[in-house]
Amino acid sequence: MSAALPSFDDGPVPLGQIRDEARKLLVDALDSRRGKKVLVLDPRISGFLGLLAEVPLLKEHGVEQLLHLGTAPLGDLGVRNVVYLARCRIENAQLIARQVKAANQQQPGLEFAVFWLPRRTIACERVLQEEGVYGDVAAGELPVDFIPFDGDVLSLELDTAFRELSAEGDQGSLYYVARALARLQAAFGAIPRLKGRGPGASAVRGMLARMRREQGAPAPAVGGCFDEAVLLDRSLDCVTPMCTQLTYEGLVDETLRIRNGAVTLDSPAGGKQRIVLNSADRVFRELRDLSFAAVGPCLGERAKAIQADYKDSKAGERSLAELRDFAAALKALPHIQRHIGLAEAVNKIIAAPNFRARVRVEQALLDGHGLDASAEAIEEMMAAEEDIFVVLRLMCLLSLTQGGVPKKHQDALRRELLHTYGHEYLITLSLLQAAGLLKRQESGKPAFPALKRAFRLLVDGVDDRAPADIAFAFSGYAPLLVRLLEAAVRGPGWGVPEDVLRQLPGPGFEVVQAADEAGLPVERPAPPRPPPTGKRRVVLVVVIGGITFAEINAIRFLGGRPEVNCDFVVATTKLISGTSLLDDGGGSVRLAADATGKACATDDEGRDDLLDAAAAEHARARAEAAAAAEAAGPQVCDSWEWMVEGVLREVLSSLDFPALKRFRLTCARWRAVADRNLQTLRPSKASVHTVIEQFPSITSIDLSGCLSVRNRNLMVLARSKLRLASLTIGNTTTNVLGKPRITNQALASIAEMTGLTSLSLCDCSALTNNGMLVLTALQGLRSLAVNRCPRIGDKGLLIVQRLSHLTALNCYGCVKVTDATMGVLAGVSTLRSLNTGFTKVTDAGVAALARLPHLAALALYAETVTNAALRAAAALPALTSISLSNCYEVTGDGVVALAHAVPGLRRLALLNCELSDDHMIALASLLPNLHTLQVQGTVFADRGVRALTGLRSLRCLALEVYQNAAMDGLVCLSVITQVTQLQVQCTQLNLDLLAAISRLPHLADLNLAQFDQTATQRGQSGLSWSMLNVLVSMRSLTALDLSYMAINEDQVRRLVELLPRLERLCLYACPVAPAFLEAIMAAWPRLEATTQRRPSMPLRLSG
Repeated sequence: MSAALPSFDDGPVPLGQIRDEARKLLVDALDSRRGKKVLVLDPRISGFLGLLAEVPLLKEHGVEQLLHLGTAPLGDLGVRNVVYLARCRIENAQLIARQVKAANQQQPGLEFAVFWLPRRTIACERVLQEEGVYGDVAAGELPVDFIPFDGDVLSLELDTAFRELSAEGDQGSLYYVARALARLQAAFGAIPRLKGRGPGASAVRGMLARMRREQGAPAPAVGGCFDEAVLLDRSLDCVTPMCTQLTYEGLVDETLRIRNGAVTLDSPAGGKQRIVLNSADRVFRELRDLSFAAVGPCLGERAKAIQADYKDSKAGERSLAELRDFAAALKALPHIQRHIGLAEAVNKIIAAPNFRARVRVEQALLDGHGLDASAEAIEEMMAAEEDIFVVLRLMCLLSLTQGGVPKKHQDALRRELLHTYGHEYLITLSLLQAAGLLKRQESGKPAFPALKRAFRLLVDGVDDRAPADIAFAFSGYAPLLVRLLEAAVRGPGWGVPEDVLRQLPGPGFEVVQAADEAGLPVERPAPPRPPPTGKRRVVLVVVIGGITFAEINAIRFLGGRPEVNCDFVVATTKLISGTSLLDDGGGSVRLAADATGKACATDDEGRDDLLDAAAAEHARARAEAAAAAEAAGPQVCDSWEWMVEGVLREVLSSLDFPALKRFRLTCARWRAVADRNLQTLRPSKASVHTVIEQFPSITSIDLSGCLSVRNRNLMVLARSKLRLASLTIGNTTTNVLGKPRITNQALASIAEMTGLTSLSLCDCSALTNNGMLVLTALQGLRSLAVNRCPRIGDKGLLIVQRLSHLTALNCYGCVKVTDATMGVLAGVSTLRSLNTGFTKVTDAGVAALARLPHLAALALYAETVTNAALRAAAALPALTSISLSNCYEVTGDGVVALAHAVPGLRRLALLNCELSDDHMIALASLLPNLHTLQVQGTVFADRGVRALTGLRSLRCLALEVYQNAAMDGLVCLSVITQVTQLQVQCTQLNLDLLAAISRLPHLADLNLAQFDQTATQRGQSGLSWSMLNVLVSMRSLTALDLSYMAINEDQVRRLVELLPRLERLCLYACPVAPAFLEAIMAAWPRLEATTQRRPSMPLRLSG
């Protein structure tokens, strides 16, 4: 017997018999294939296989090599027999079929056998038949049921039982439970009394009764090792797994993950140290059921006791027997040192602020108060990029304790989770909802508060070192499942009123198993339990769906109570924690991208020594091959995959964005090279740690697409080794309580990024004047934008005096900015671009700017600006671009006068200005070099539009036409053949206009947004197939906006197929599903398709 395994015969029931039977089944399966063999293991079973058979035993029965089942071919095996041990899953059957077909081609003559656990299924055999290998594989089954993990713990190790039962409605695992119990009774005698609750427990009881009836008279006789069995569903208590286990064994599992009875730590000498945790370790046997707070003092007392005994032994006053006892105690010293190191590793994790915050949220939710604060804390954890399963556990706990997540919190938390961790977790959320773990709060009272009161789940004043109640396992919270067990063994019924029990899922039962006059097995209603005799009862506790280590610790504690006086044996479908429960329920989603590669790594830490040895030998062979290749000198490689990184960097420097996307999709190495050398990044979520690790060379990052940017993200960026030159923050919303995420604290972090030359802060409503003062540390700043930051005013912008290299300032929407700031800017001689939109700047402020020698771009959006401001702007010697929006006091004559004074204008934007046809004609004649023109919110007719045909230098044009009389003029725009960017909004789209646009040979960006918005709202067709055929003829298009169009998915697919250069497609408010767009982008990697609204004014004229 291995020293790492306990003696299974020292517990209340001799479970060694179960292990011996399972070992015999395994050996018989191996011996059925004569000769030497390779054993290929499903990664899900390789871990607990070490609990059944040691490595020498496998070698004795011909196993030469162990492999994990995966996508890779078997390779050169050197033996004839290949034996597979795998769970009966379709994906395993598919992997086996692929390996068999590949091996038959490479090494004819191999013999294959597969043994399915715990039984063979028709579905798996059908897969082998369809793959054409059914005749090449000898199929059998390995009916291994319960695996003994300790002297009082059995597990079926069915990883997905809870998910199948709760989310998928698959009751196949219930049959395995019933069969395992039937075999347990065959070994130890039929259990006289059965008691249970829950839908799964009731189903198992029915199957078990049917199995006994089918056996007939040979059925096991009633009576034996077990006096009673209590069957409970995990669905009765889903709250407990979501809470943090606080016993020693439970907390080790929470922090370090116990896998197959062992945990892996970093060794002080380097490498990994595997520590086996079971009752074979006497120190662990004493510590495992204690609260973690009591472990340190207990270890200290034992170490001091050994030290004191050592001093006494040196005194020479002890007898031989006493010295022998001391020597025995001294053997425990390595175990004590091992557990001191283990406790220190756990303590280092739980001392972190995020762990303590997590426990506080759990306690608040269990207490039933602070819902808003708890939701905010969960959101803050998302911002800090806490582990996804920690966040999901807290969200599920919130849902379970409140009867669902209130709508105001559910939408916000769901959105934040998807933005932070990725939309691939949509399926995970769907599975959790199907399982009832995470749902929206409906009308009616939640069940948990009533259960909490009736079963006394919250206990005050728990003494961790000398507990008097099972609530010590969760620091004041008593697991409902253990409370039900306590009620089941202490008396008739369940100890609470029937109306409380009705709030639990499924029926309850209490029966006795007996035999009739003919000796046939029957069930009868249970009579009252006889009075206690003083003998300890042996109770089998069956938990269907999984049980946590802390609950097992509480059950052991319960068994030691005088009023209970029971020895418990726990049998379950899986030993779980809250994380493993959710990972089994949604882990397949996480592994969907790599269903086999990563899946094969799930149990790597639990694999046996022979697998480790095989891996080491393989690594050694690879190293020898690499050394031989190096000795042979340089070789010519004909694969582009191994092109040297210097050449790849040169290629990268010449690629545009679509080409870069295709470059990254070529292979894993090219993607890694691209990521290492990428300099500009616009992520879709604020995964700052990922950005820092994956993109170490970025100098420009745009976080405007991240809706959950917070102070902490920027602090991490500031303290990283990234050399950022440009930072953009935008569209920052508030959290669920309406509190802003970006505050002055973020500005302090930004001030540490002294290499910044460009900074954009958009919609940061909490930034104040005092916070802006720290930005004077950014002496290299050239561009500063504080768009729509309403609390920033003149005082905050005084910093521009200290920024000696500033060339661009955008204070659009800063309503507290006045002419005083313009006076300060008059002294910033380097300024080249200024946007004062929607501020309190007047004509006097614009006049103050007249002294700026290099100001070339000016944007004025205010009702306080008149023609006098235009006259002042005309005095700017370098002016080439001006934008006027909502300047209702500015007249068309004033604009014409400006054009007359500044004939060198290159960019002109006029939004909601009073212009007539005559004004348009005058502007066209006065500005022959105009490059960009935007005219919207202005009423003019056919003559005004036709006048634009004389602008032969025009490249970018945006027009909004309200009168049908101007439509003929729009058709004439086809003569401006040099236009590359066009946005046209009018009352009705027609085929003639679209045909005219199609005649623009260089058009690359076409914006038809809001073209047919009213028609779409009336349910009319927005884009006919005739119009679509015209659109697809514009082969030069790289960007297309069809927002508000009634376009269908077939039309979208045709657009993408026939426009070879299309890189950006906007379909805001179109009847197109986001999932369809994701599929389109997957099929055409060059394309970026979105349903987010593009800016209504795409021509950025200043700043």
